[in-house]
Amino acid sequence: MDEPVDAAEAGGVPEPDRLARALLEPSRMRACTARARQVLDGLDTDATGPVDAAREMRLRAACASALLHTDGDALAAAAMWDRTLGLAAHIGDDAFDARALVGLWNTMLTLSDIHESLRYATRFERAAERRGDRSQRLLANTMVATSLHYFGEHAQARERLEAATAELADAGEPPCAQAALGVDMATLGRTMLIRLLWMQGEPEHAMRVAAQAVEHARRDPSPLPLCVVLGAAAVPIALRYGDHDITSDYLATLRATADAHGFDIWRSHAECLTGQFDIQAGHPGAGLARLEPALRRVEASGFRRVLAPLTVAYAEGLVRTGRADEACTRLDATLARCRAHGEHLFVPELLRVRGVAMLEQARIVGADLAAAYEADGHRHLQMAIQTANAQGAAMWALRSSLDLADHLIERGHTAQASALVAGVARHFDPHSRAHDVRRLLRVQNFVRQGAPLAPCLTRARRDTADAAQQAA
Repeated sequence: MDEPVDAAEAGGVPEPDRLARALLEPSRMRACTARARQVLDGLDTDATGPVDAAREMRLRAACASALLHTDGDALAAAAMWDRTLGLAAHIGDDAFDARALVGLWNTMLTLSDIHESLRYATRFERAAERRGDRSQRLLANTMVATSLHYFGEHAQARERLEAATAELADAGEPPCAQAALGVDMATLGRTMLIRLLWMQGEPEHAMRVAAQAVEHARRDPSPLPLCVVLGAAAVPIALRYGDHDITSDYLATLRATADAHGFDIWRSHAECLTGQFDIQAGHPGAGLARLEPALRRVEASGFRRVLAPLTVAYAEGLVRTGRADEACTRLDATLARCRAHGEHLFVPELLRVRGVAMLEQARIVGADLAAAYEADGHRHLQMAIQTANAQGAAMWALRSSLDLADHLIERGHTAQASALVAGVARHFDPHSRAHDVRRLLRVQNFVRQGAPLAPCLTRARRDTADAAQQAA
């Protein structure tokens, strides 16, 4: 790894300025972050003497942006962006005011405080209107759309996002996006669109947009867009779609890119996703062995944006290894955090796995408790379906409906299962190769036959489906 600041490069330029420039280069972020934090700590304690406000502002902004791609310390980044915003107001720098608002919005998303992220997005939107800056207004639309997506308002989010994206080529990229986020607005828009398409029941379209976004990111001179597109959208969607080869390729690319540039948080995320891959492939023990330590590192960093979906994968692994009670504890804590901070996006999935965990526990408790556990499992699955439908998240509704249908079939309630899947099937193309859609067709075919199913066969059918997902 290169030294944080090359001696030949110094040439009388003050260290804060050298560090601020270096931190904007992805290849030097990791090497320079620690030294930048030392310099900023010195400013906070007056140990390094007075520094020009503009110089401090530039260093804090650059360090805050870099932190979210290196060690993921979101709390430190939030404090740096807040100080940057104050300095920008003090010296009247509109460019850094805009950059700091974008940075604070992104950091609040990273902390999974969706209420605060929406507050900063709307504040940036008002500022862009006052400035009459068209490109910033489009960025504001994308920011609000992203926060709304996390809030569970997918239809409104997609409408805003597509409107902003359509105008982007004409208006041009706002410089504050790349400076604050490490990626441009086009990359941010593609990443969110992939997720929205999947959520709304268009898996093939989502996979096509993901492939296009990955190719765009591969051609970008910076490695950051590739990590963002892969980690935030392309890998998770490929995993859920069930394409083994594409998932393997995307995961290998994410790991290699993160390793090559010292992007520790993306490296840990890649390890978590690899554990999820193993769990889905029918190796829950091996998957948990990968996922647990990496998930602890992500949690410790404060990079909470990825915690809810990873908790879903972790809980599924726990259930499959006989640790359903641990899964319930973990899911309850995550649900409470998501609801408190407005992160409703993954609530249907958390409720779904909570229901599955209760049904699994009903199998092993005494007869006096089994009925109550089973009723609670049904209740959580029904809540998951209702919440997903309220969000317009057809894919989440499908997954919960299939889990509930499996259990109804196991209990001999084939007619109820048939009605349940019929209600959700109309949202999906039956020719889709997505794992959950193929699973839907299998359940539909089974309930049409009306054959009884032994209890052990439902679980076997689920395990077989997991294996088939990875062989697709």
